[in-house]
Amino acid sequence: MRLYIGGYAQGKLRRAAERFPDFRILQGETDELPEDAGNFIFNHFHLWFRRHFLKGEDPVRLLDTILGTGAKEASKNGYADRHGGRDFVIIADEVGCGIIPAEEQDRAYREALGRCLILLAEKAEEVQRVYCGLSERIK
Repeated sequence: MRLYIGGYAQGKLRRAAERFPDFRILQGETDELPEDAGNFIFNHFHLWFRRHFLKGEDPVRLLDTILGTGAKEASKNGYADRHGGRDFVIIADEVGCGIIPAEEQDRAYREALGRCLILLAEKAEEVQRVYCGLSERIK
């Protein structure tokens, strides 16, 4: 699993798609994480997370959905190991920078997403930060 993070419209999807041209692209606004085999790029993960967070779902359970059961115990490549070598890229906007939201629910979402991205970064084989269309490997 790989994680691409960065600000809004910074070129994260373009960078991931160039590097993994055979991966299918899913959109967090409308798609769910696939159960079937195959490699994929999950764009706008933060919007998928928000949809489920606003339904009152537990962020750790959401993370288990991504990595498979036992996310806290998952090995570095645990997801791929347990799913026949399937690989994926998660793309998320950095939402922790900038103005603190006025609404309590928005602040809670931002904090929960930040914690989830920390866990994903810990489990990821690679983490790329993309800014102005340029990527920098930070893990």
